This record gives sequence, C-alpha cells and structure tokens, in this order.
Amino acid sequence: MFIDLTKLLDCCEMTIKDLSDKLGQLERITTNQVHGAIEWTLDDVEKLEDLFKLSISGLRDCSEEKLLFVDYDQTLVGHDYPVDYETSTDAYTDFLCQLTRPDIHAGDTIVQAVADYINNAAKAGTKIYILTHALSNLRDKVMLDTVRRACPDVSDIELITVSQREYKVDMIRAVAASRNVPILNCTLIDDMQNTIREAATIGIKTLRTVSVCAQWEANRVEKD
Repeated sequence: MFIDLTKLLDCCEMTIKDLSDKLGQLERITTNQVHGAIEWTLDDVEKLEDLFKLSISGLRDCSEEKLLFVDYDQTLVGHDYPVDYETSTDAYTDFLCQLTRPDIHAGDTIVQAVADYINNAAKAGTKIYILTHALSNLRDKVMLDTVRRACPDVSDIELITVSQREYKVDMIRAVAASRNVPILNCTLIDDMQNTIREAATIGIKTLRTVSVCAQWEANRVEKD
C-alpha cells in the first residue's frame, strides 16, 4: 500500500529519521516508503495506526473509494454579506435574517478554482461531500442550489452540516468508517487553519482553500 505521509510528518514536526526510529527499521527503508518507492505492508500500517492514532478500521477489507470533503463558506463560496449581518454574532439575528432577508446572499460568489477541483475529482470517481458548519438547516436550500450551479455535472454531491467547526474531523472519520474507507483515502479542503491542522494530524489529506486557488491561477497562467 502506498501512503503519502509527508503532510502528516510535517504536521507532527517529525522527521523521517524520527519515524524510522519509532518503527524500529532502517532509515533508508522508511525514506523509500514515505516517498513511494516501496509500499507499506499491512504490518507497517498497523504500526502507523498505533503511532499516529489513525482511524483505519477494517483495513484488510477496506474499500478503495476516495472521499473529498469541501468546506462551503469562504471555500466553495465567497461571501460579501451586508455589514449589519456580518458584524452580528447573535443567533436570533442570524435566524431572522436567514428567514426574511434574501439580500444577505446577494453577494455570494462561486469560487471557480474549488468548483473545478470538485468536478475533476468527481470525474476521477471520488465521492464528494460539502461539509459545513451551520447553526441551523435554514441555509440548506441556498447551499444546495449553489452547489448544483457550481457543479452541474456532479449528481451525487451530499451536503453535511455540523453544529460546531470542531466536529468536522469527527464527521469525516464517521463517514469514512460507515463506508469502510481508510482515513488516508479522505481529503479535506478548508479555509480554517485549525481544522486543517487537526485533520492532517490523523492522516486526512488536506488542502487550504488558498492553495487550491493559487494552483488554479498558476495553471491558467501556464495555459495562457
């Protein structure tokens, strides 16, 4: 099994030598495994699971499916909210605006770089989830309509909301476990550094929203 541990090692501030010492093997072997020259065995992966507390239940009979989780606010969609709504932190105001003021979504803009990433991943067979923090389900229709406009050719995108941002990683773990997918086959795109850091720590592949946009812009410049 080939596993990209580069981000995980960076996040844990661990060198390949540190990892080889913890695994009790030659640094040369670990280097080749980390860089994809040779595969990790199931015994190796079990050691990694114990070392990093990775969630890889059912590994021997796991699905090879890949899962992509994409944040909504300021990732798939950029917002330009009215000032009075943007500065309010009151839940009552949030609920009232969602129910009575369609203008709060007038400034919503699809981030094409992220939409293109989703479309390309879906074409490659990846299952797509929009994973967002929300105080209620009042925005569900707005979000689903926007997702359909952003990715009209992807028919099976699912919207998942969590009541706190801190629950995003647990939700990814739960979805992966329910589909018998190793956590290492999951990718998260998010704009929040804390969420990215927490996800990377347990082996989820991570991409900052800004990184996706920068790569998209670089590809456009190269084509032009």
